Amino acid sequence: WLETRTSLLAQSSPDYAPAMLAAARRALDRSALRLAHLEVKYLSTWEQVKNNMDMPEVRAADAALDLAAEKPVPLRPSLGTLNAPIRILSIVRPVAELSPSPRLANGAIREIVWKLDPRDLAGLTQALELKAESSPAAIVDALMPGGPEHERLLRDSAGALADSLYRLDLDPAAKPEEYVKTIRDLEALQQYDLIITGADCLDGDQSLGGCLAGSLKRVLYRKERIDVKSDGSGLEHTALPAVVGITAVAEDAAMSMANTVESFFSRIKTLPAADHRGKESLPRFEVPSGSAPAAVTITTVSGAAKYLKEYAAQAGSAGTSDYTGTPASANSLSGANALWAFLDPGDQKANLAALRACRFAADIFGKEAHAVIASPRHMWPRLLGLAQANGCGQAFCVDTKNDRLSQHGKRELIRAVMKTSSAAFIAAGPEWTSSFAYAAGETGTRILLCSGVTAMKQTEKGFLTVSLPAYEGKLIRHETLVGTAAFIAVSPEAELPTAVGDKSFKASILELALNAEWLMPLPPVEAPTLARAEVIIDLGYGIRDRSGYELADKLGKKLAAMGLAPMFGATRKVTQDLKLLPLEAQIGQTGVRVNPKLIIALGISGAPQHIDYLGSRAEVLCFNKDTEAPLMKLGRTRPVPRVHPIPGDLFSTVRELIENLD
Repeated sequence: WLETRTSLLAQSSPDYAPAMLAAARRALDRSALRLAHLEVKYLSTWEQVKNNMDMPEVRAADAALDLAAEKPVPLRPSLGTLNAPIRILSIVRPVAELSPSPRLANGAIREIVWKLDPRDLAGLTQALELKAESSPAAIVDALMPGGPEHERLLRDSAGALADSLYRLDLDPAAKPEEYVKTIRDLEALQQYDLIITGADCLDGDQSLGGCLAGSLKRVLYRKERIDVKSDGSGLEHTALPAVVGITAVAEDAAMSMANTVESFFSRIKTLPAADHRGKESLPRFEVPSGSAPAAVTITTVSGAAKYLKEYAAQAGSAGTSDYTGTPASANSLSGANALWAFLDPGDQKANLAALRACRFAADIFGKEAHAVIASPRHMWPRLLGLAQANGCGQAFCVDTKNDRLSQHGKRELIRAVMKTSSAAFIAAGPEWTSSFAYAAGETGTRILLCSGVTAMKQTEKGFLTVSLPAYEGKLIRHETLVGTAAFIAVSPEAELPTAVGDKSFKASILELALNAEWLMPLPPVEAPTLARAEVIIDLGYGIRDRSGYELADKLGKKLAAMGLAPMFGATRKVTQDLKLLPLEAQIGQTGVRVNPKLIIALGISGAPQHIDYLGSRAEVLCFNKDTEAPLMKLGRTRPVPRVHPIPGDLFSTVRELIENLD
């Protein structure tokens, strides 16, 4: 079949046909359907290919075929055989396959190549595996938002394997609430026992599963995979009906040739969008712009020392004192004219980000900033001090004894705040994402729902725009709030303006009868990790040997004495060849992804496998004698991370830096 179809190419270009055939054969055992579409693509665009054999689409297709042929397929344990009947709706969303320079137009993605979100695809793959192992007990329908141009993705992934295919005529980046009426209409025929989708999406959305669960009054789970009980009577640790957000990632799955051919003729039913609000309601995407244009590039040791001193002074000023007053009693939450920040007993960085987000929004809307602290009583002084120092006018304390709020407890607290105002604005850390999504779906009202927010700003028209990373930081997603109803889960790494303390601050104790379902044990105190470090000393092969490491260690101790608490990271050559640091200190494709505010890079040339995992918000002080090293000249081609090249033998420049820090 391949030789016959490829002969059509040979008529146009005898030289290229063998290469196409070889690539197709390599990919055959992985994805016959993808192969067929590539073949059609090459025929339909042959004039372009003939005129420019090195066009980006050709290179991308060849690379994809090579990768598919070479990447081993891991063996997965069976999900199990289900005896009880179950009906599953799997939601899969198209996401763009970004080119090296993403194609955008007026904030919308205009890429040529699209794929299904990897976590959505993982959910669909598991549902289809369960159907294959449990037929006829399991019925699986697949629902995909998008236009007619995306239908191929649904056929490629589900096709003849699913019982029914639906395309929701909706932009793939539409809000979660846009799905609700459509799913209710589908359930008018037969209720779904399980709705499965990705826990989060590459486009930046993390709320679809929670919003559906709240709207449909279902139990919400986050799971890596669904498993069947040993006796086949139901799903393990899952009470139906439920919504499951899959946290695992899946690659394209192969179909048999018979299923591939049959899938070409699979019928897809188009469902109209129930309540589409137009382009103005869609998120806007842009490429990260990096640091402010006014920032000065540092190229000298003295400049680096000055910057580190200023950075240490600013970091030290963020510290707060414990609250020393005595909280009064309060019968209920009050503050119809307030915006709210929820503080947890855990992540102090997330609490600080939530407070600053609340204060920033309150200033824009001319409202008060209030905080709710749900924690054991002995933690109140520290959290109250943090709230007071960051612009809150009033804080309400809820005593969780020796526990913290569970997802149920968080939902109850959200409901309590919603009673104070129908247009409540609440900011909290990322652990509130699922609870926010559930509550937003439950209310059935228009609420701006964003998770992982890293920045906020006021538009020229006075609206509030929040920004969050999408596509693993390759793009920034912007959402605009019209009104004041919003649930914002703020990233601990959010860059927000420092708030000024409120001298009229009041603290109150809120008496709530907390039942056992609302509470869960406190998490163990987490040790500092490289992935969450704010300051990193990054070591490359240029440190040469143990003497270079000892010099870096002296710098680390000097920075620690300044209150910066740096952590050490390294390239693969340092961890695996020089063996100067453990493997868990390796940054890169085969190590850890980091996103600090400050990186001091010593002797790093800058392989893409390392640079691409340094995050987007860092200021990088790069010490290297090779001025043409990729990291040293990265600032010429990329806006982020912002690199300050400091040339010279690092054994001299780093010693000089240590001396200048005294």
